Amino acid sequence: MPSLVRRFEAQAALTHWDSWHKLPGTFPPADLRRVPDHWRSFNSRHSLLTNSPRLATNPVNAVLNFLYGVAESEARLALATLGMDAGLGFLHADSRKRDSCAYDLLAAIRPQVDEFVLEWLRREHFRREWFFEERNGNCRLMGSFAVRLSETAQYGVEQWRLTRSGFRMSCRQRFQRLPDIMAQPPG
Repeated sequence: MPSLVRRFEAQAALTHWDSWHKLPGTFPPADLRRVPDHWRSFNSRHSLLTNSPRLATNPVNAVLNFLYGVAESEARLALATLGMDAGLGFLHADSRKRDSCAYDLLAAIRPQVDEFVLEWLRREHFRREWFFEERNGNCRLMGSFAVRLSETAQYGVEQWRLTRSGFRMSCRQRFQRLPDIMAQPPG
């Protein structure tokens, strides 16, 4: 059963990221002459360097990777607070290379992270000074921008709301209630 769920999740992810294909990574006109062409749109969640999301090659993916990293850290902290093993996943296959349960929890808030990034792109432009490109083509966040974004993201982790039947709770509260939620019968 978990493999079937993982397969459906993978297909949903492909469809989701395909809808982002032409998403622009907008920059102010004054910055455009210093912005590489491949930074000007999202194109794919897969990096040109790794054929996976790791090692982003454009600013949108660099921001997503950073925010997912912050959310993953919050998930690990919530699991540790509950005394749960972050490595024992329910949906993600257990692996020594990742904390599968943290990734399971991260899946619950990825839509809110994605929405945050989309809304942010609608409100403002990226700035060239916020990013740099390593020799291998990896697009990275400048330290000052990472600090600003982490402050925003930390606030966001506490403020993002998941709503179901009128019941609101923060992501951290949802993670902490995971044992109660999982003990409830489905439906």
